[in-house]
Amino acid sequence: MFCSFKVKCILLFLTLMLILSACASDQLRPTTAVELTSVQGEENSPTPLPTYTPTLAAQGSQENPYLIGLIDATVSENQRKAAEELAAQLSEALGMYFAWEFFADYLQLEEALQKNIVQFVWLQPIEYILSAQKQLLTSVLVTNHLGVTAYGVQFLANSSSNFSTFYDSGTQTSTANAAAALQQFAGLRPCFISQSSLSGYWVPNGFLTRSAITTQPPVFTYSTSASIRALYIKGVCDFAATYAYFADPRTSSEIITDLPDALSIVPIIWASGKIIPNLNLSAAPTLDLALRNRLAEFLIQLVRTDNGKQLITTALDYEVAGLDGLQDGTYDELRSLLRSQGVNLYSLLNQ
Repeated sequence: MFCSFKVKCILLFLTLMLILSACASDQLRPTTAVELTSVQGEENSPTPLPTYTPTLAAQGSQENPYLIGLIDATVSENQRKAAEELAAQLSEALGMYFAWEFFADYLQLEEALQKNIVQFVWLQPIEYILSAQKQLLTSVLVTNHLGVTAYGVQFLANSSSNFSTFYDSGTQTSTANAAAALQQFAGLRPCFISQSSLSGYWVPNGFLTRSAITTQPPVFTYSTSASIRALYIKGVCDFAATYAYFADPRTSSEIITDLPDALSIVPIIWASGKIIPNLNLSAAPTLDLALRNRLAEFLIQLVRTDNGKQLITTALDYEVAGLDGLQDGTYDELRSLLRSQGVNLYSLLNQ
């Protein structure tokens, strides 16, 4: 019995020791969760890398010349050399660098203008109106071509048609406005050149449209001489419209040789003013006004010399007899005529 009591005491003691041992091990067991403390310090922050900003060379320097643009998809070697020579003469005269760039079409040029790549541009009327509309350019100079800086349109008819004439050939001016003079053509058939012709379709049709004069569908003759011949022989159309002022198409060699009496048989009924400016030189509106004036004055003086006239003519591939100052308002009448027809100006490019 004593032995049984002794065994029980030993078992109780061992059990108590096991319990105490387990409690002690729980207190000493290390934790696996480590609390990280973020230490804010300059030495622990990453040092930002410096940002490289390229420094553009000054405008007008050799590395960044002023760029003169011209739309011409077929540039001859002589034309390119003349353009380079003209840029070189500008560089020397103005004490800064100029270069020349040819563009295949207006859309390429417009993109360059929007990116401020080009500073000066030679433009035809529709191209200028488009760029000025977007405030990309402002007019500076206009070329004197075949004796005029702008041209217009004239309405012709056969003398036997007995239309009233509102044109004074002595002063080369009209004696009535378009609405009054052209009303007699209402309901009749015109001869126009083609829908790709500014002076042979869009401008004369603009005068009719703006004056609310409705005509029969036109006959497109595709040449000025064909329109005059159609009026001469009669039966094709009742009246026609052609360019005016820089030349009289009725006196061209292909007409006067076969139809020596064309001037009397096909008289002018009415003519517009000189509302279509020739090729112009325009500049980015952000350019310094003094620079624009200096460049314009140099070119005006240069074209007064025989060599300068030939150089500019070759560079532009366009006969230039002189240069005159040009205001943007010179295009207002042309803008109005085109607007009256709701025409998309981009569809008139290269006209």
